[in-house]
Amino acid sequence: MLFRSDTDAPFEAFEWPGEEGKPDKARVLELAGTKAGTPVKTKTLATFFKDATTEQDWHDEQEKAEVEKYKQLVQTLKESLANVKVFQLGGVEAEVYIVGQAETGWAGLKTKVVET
Repeated sequence: MLFRSDTDAPFEAFEWPGEEGKPDKARVLELAGTKAGTPVKTKTLATFFKDATTEQDWHDEQEKAEVEKYKQLVQTLKESLANVKVFQLGGVEAEVYIVGQAETGWAGLKTKVVET
């Protein structure tokens, strides 16, 4: 499954064992190996996936099926992780970390976006 933006990038699962509490900007930047001072935007899961999970009148059957896959992905993330947040690290080209609390620490998915 790819996340659609101005580029289509795959989702990759990750785990940061031993992390406790709710995910926060500073720690996500550090764990992601990103330079201090990198711009960080936070979003809710619903906001990040809004376009991908909204069916449009003009969608064909394949696009409608893709919307359903994204809805299932969001539901799985909600069921599997607590306190899920989306962290967008960077500017026009950014790494995105969907991070939540799992039994063993923080876990989630990462992808890349290009927004022009």
